[in-house]
Amino acid sequence: MIWRTSGLCISAGPRSSACLTSVDGHFFAVEIHAGSEAARIDWRTDYKSLTYRPTTVPAAIRQRVSAFMRHFGIVFGAFDFIVTPSGEWRFLEVNPNGQWSWIEHHTGVPISGAIADLLERGRTE
Repeated sequence: MIWRTSGLCISAGPRSSACLTSVDGHFFAVEIHAGSEAARIDWRTDYKSLTYRPTTVPAAIRQRVSAFMRHFGIVFGAFDFIVTPSGEWRFLEVNPNGQWSWIEHHTGVPISGAIADLLERGRTE
C-alpha cells in the first residue's frame, strides 16, 4: 500500500507544450501543438496529430534555466514546460539525460551538433 506519493497535476485548459533542450549554454526550444482531443490531454497518446515548431525562449526562462544548470553543475538538460494561451512558460520537469533526437528529427534544430561540439571541446566553464 502506498501511503504517500508525489504527483503532478496540470490544468486541462488550453495550452501548448514546450520542450527546451539546453546544451552548454545553447538553447533549443520547440513548441508541441496537439491536433486531437486525446493529445490535448496527453500528447503522448496521439503522436500523429502533433505539430512541432521551433520557438524563442523567453529571457526570464533562459536566465532561470542557466542558473539551474550552474547550480546543479550540469551541461545538458531536457526541460518540459506548459505554455499558457497568454505565453507564460510553466516549468514541469527537467531530465538531465532526457530524450532529444525526436525533437531534432521533427524540426531540424541542431541539438546533436551542439552535443558533438561539447564532447569535442569539453566543458567551457
